[in-house]
Amino acid sequence: MIQIASIDWETVVKGLGAAVAVVASFVQLRSIIPPSRTRLKADLEILKLLDPNGEASQVVQAHTTRTIRRLYGPSERASKFTVYSWEDFIAGLVLLPGFSIWSAYLFKDGHYWWIALTGFGAFAGLGAVLNGLDPKSAKPNADKTKSKLSV
Repeated sequence: MIQIASIDWETVVKGLGAAVAVVASFVQLRSIIPPSRTRLKADLEILKLLDPNGEASQVVQAHTTRTIRRLYGPSERASKFTVYSWEDFIAGLVLLPGFSIWSAYLFKDGHYWWIALTGFGAFAGLGAVLNGLDPKSAKPNADKTKSKLSV
């Protein structure tokens, strides 16, 4: 078992700092890149070609309406984010720092081949955090239970 006194806290802090920086970078990157306006234009042109009473027309109309709301609607995402899947979000918050710290210790001790496995676990944790913040991962009746947290 690892003794608390024998832990190199400088390495732990560096690993946590790197993990936080990676998560913050991905969150910021997702909020900087807007949905493509050229894709919206193409969807509107397709909508004009479809039969107005058809099912495909309704699907494209719903998609373009959501895209327009996202592009031109009020922006709440500057100060708040929504956790859509708490299970994924919490699992990611456990996996990401845990495997990141473990990878740092393996690197320090010279076990370079094992870092591939623990690094994969850290990236899985990052993916779980991002999946928890993704609206597509929301459960159908989770609209009433989603929480907004201030950043």
